[in-house]
Order: sequence, then structure tokens, then C-alpha cells
Amino acid sequence: MGKKDNEKDQTIHQSVISSVRVGGMVLGTAIIVLIALRNSFMWYMQEFWGASKDFWQSGWSVLYKDYLGESPLWAYSMAYPISFITFWLANALFLLVEFTGHPSVLLQYKIQSSKDVPLDPARLKQCIKVVLFNLGVVGPLLNCLVVPVIVWTSSTDLAELPSFHVAMLQLAGCAIVEEIGFYYAHRIFHSPYFYKRFHKIHHEFTAPIGIAAVYCHPLEHIIANSLPVAAGTILTGCHAVVLFVWLIIVNVSTTISHSGFHLPFMPSNEMHDYHHAKFNQCFGVLGILDQLHGTHARFVESKEYQRHIVLTSTTPARVLVPDEPKKCE
Repeated sequence: MGKKDNEKDQTIHQSVISSVRVGGMVLGTAIIVLIALRNSFMWYMQEFWGASKDFWQSGWSVLYKDYLGESPLWAYSMAYPISFITFWLANALFLLVEFTGHPSVLLQYKIQSSKDVPLDPARLKQCIKVVLFNLGVVGPLLNCLVVPVIVWTSSTDLAELPSFHVAMLQLAGCAIVEEIGFYYAHRIFHSPYFYKRFHKIHHEFTAPIGIAAVYCHPLEHIIANSLPVAAGTILTGCHAVVLFVWLIIVNVSTTISHSGFHLPFMPSNEMHDYHHAKFNQCFGVLGILDQLHGTHARFVESKEYQRHIVLTSTTPARVLVPDEPKKCE
């Protein structure tokens, strides 16, 4: 028994070291790429932002001074309606397809079987009911608690728009904080105690749909969905406009990840769709912590991983990387 235990400990130790090395390689490569791009892409974006900043600044000044009364509280409070509207706009097309099955041309991009499209009306009604409660009741209450904290901790002068580099740094900070917060909260909700009592409702959709992103228990919506998103804005002290952009990115990306459709020229959602199909793989948003902790091992060996790319043509991912032919018995 002692020898087996030692071998097991050595295996775990080697796995941890390997994960740390891989994580370091991923982060190191990302830093090198960002530095390389800084003198090209970032320079052009900064030039564009600088050339058009007077336009955006004048518009923001009118809104902030004339309509928001130069109140940081009112400015940051706009985050809720912006988030709410963005979520439903992002889901409009996907809801149409799920409810009617049209336009049928999009069904070829369905990641899992399209046999459940159109979705059962009773099931869709139940989903919308839960989503409306989370967004229409839990959301405003949480907004009332979080916004004063953002205002209290931020020293940003809201009258002046941030520079492009500052805005990008704040957005990057928000993304990193969300990845950390969501990954570990998500892992906790997959533990037997929390899964049975809270997270199971979210996984009723083994083939997810867009609005199912917030089809979950209210407690999970607060802890796993909302707080990791809000925490980054508090820690970075980001400008209100950066917060608005961040929430638009979050709502669009979470809708795409749960949509069930791998559409051309859009970010791949194969990873999170795989999570819904298999339950115990791919817990993060960006995949960085899944790489570090090895919680994507089965995913990287799957066909779905080979399809986890941005489609640069109208050819569906399932055609580019077809399933293995079924063996005859």
C-alpha cells in the first residue's frame, strides 16, 4: 500500500508541475504575442481612438452632464439597463431559430443534434420564466448593492473618457478576474452538495440555448454569474463607459457560448457546449484555468476540440471535422 501511495503522490506531483509549466507557457506566449502586437494593432487603434475621441467625448459630456447630472451613482447605474437590453438583443436571432426552426439554413451550424429544434414551447416558456426572474428581479437588487461599492472604491474622473490603453487594461483586468471567479465558483457548484441543490437546473439543457446562460438558481446567478463580472470592475476601478463595454462583451459572449450554434466568423463555443454535454469538463470562460488544472483533458482529445476554431468560411465545423464513422456490430 505504501508503495502505491508513493507512486500516486508522485503522479499527482508530476501532474501539478506539468500543469504549472503548461500554464506558464500559455501565459508567457500570450504576453509575447501581446507585446509583438502592441507596436502594430495597438498603435493603429490608439490613433483611431485619438482621432475620434473628441466625437465620443462630446457625446459623453452631454449625456453625463445634462442627463445624469454629473452623478457617478447614476452613471454606473446605467449598467443594468445596458446589460438587460444587450442580453435580449443578442438572443433575438437564436430565440427565433429555437422557437420556429427558421431560418433553417442556420440549423447546419447546430453543434449537437438539431432534432430538438424547434424547442418544446412548454420547456422554452419555463426557461424564459426563470431568466426573467433572474434578470428582472435579482439583477436590479444586485445592481443596487454593487453600484454604490463601485462608486465608493473608484477614484476615476467620469467626466473625462479614458485613453485607449487605459480602457484596454481595465477590460483585460475584468476578463482575468472573471475567469478566476467564474472558474472556481463553477467548480464549487459542480460539487455533489451544490450541484444537486443549485446547479442541476442549469444543466437541464444538455444541448444549451442562448437564454439558458442565466437559466439557473438565483443564488448561482449571484455568485457564479454576476459577482465575477462585477468584481473586476471594482478591482480595476474602471470608468463607467468601460463598464458598459465590458457588460456588452459579457452578454454577447455568454449568449454565443450557450447558443448551441457554431456560426461562421464568430467565436467558437465548442468548449462550453462540450461542458453541457459531458458535465465534468471545461469549467472556465477563457480556458486558461482549465489548461492549468487539467479539467479539459477529455475535451482536447475530442472531435469538438478539433472544431474549436473560428470558422472563416460558411462550411460548418461538422463538415470540416466530421465525426468518426460508426462501427458496424
